[in-house]
Amino acid sequence: MNIGQSQFAQFVGVDVAKHKLDIAIVGRKGVVTIDNSEKAIMAWIEQLNASASTIVVMEATGGYEAMLVKLLHRENVALAVVNPRQVRDFAKGMGSDAKTDLIDAAALATFAQFVQPVPQAAKSDEDIKLSAFVARRRQLLDLIGQENNRLQNTTDHDIRDSIQEVLQCLKKQLKTIDKRLADAVQSNKRHARKVNILQSVIQNKISV
Repeated sequence: MNIGQSQFAQFVGVDVAKHKLDIAIVGRKGVVTIDNSEKAIMAWIEQLNASASTIVVMEATGGYEAMLVKLLHRENVALAVVNPRQVRDFAKGMGSDAKTDLIDAAALATFAQFVQPVPQAAKSDEDIKLSAFVARRRQLLDLIGQENNRLQNTTDHDIRDSIQEVLQCLKKQLKTIDKRLADAVQSNKRHARKVNILQSVIQNKISV
């Protein structure tokens, strides 16, 4: 892509961690570190002097980026949450040893400048709720799998009874999530593709 013809002129890379954000901007020296909190992020956005020509790029971290994404959308700042593998492949192509070099904020900013990923559309509260249901369902399935493995690997009756109690509780929660997810899906039939995806998740039930 010809950078000169880009719709963006300011490229921001954010390395997201649980408690902090490292931020780099193409053309500026150094990295700014802020707390991963609403107050700190809002103060940074106000100083960013963002416009329609600014894009902020970060890796998907499994949820640590959620606050940043929410606030950038709220302030109408373009953003993209990208696959870490895509960034590492880019870094490798630029001469970085992807096995040993960390993908930092500066690398993300450079990735934003050259690759220019498509900005992510803002999610409605409804979409966020559906995603939360799906994520929680996945967590419950993981926990159930772990407890089933423990059950198979112990012969102590007291321990088996304890595991069975935990499994019953987890499966009860799973049924509740499935019901709420099914209700949410039924109320969103106009979003055909999203409904199909979520229905496929619902159908992947474990036996209880």
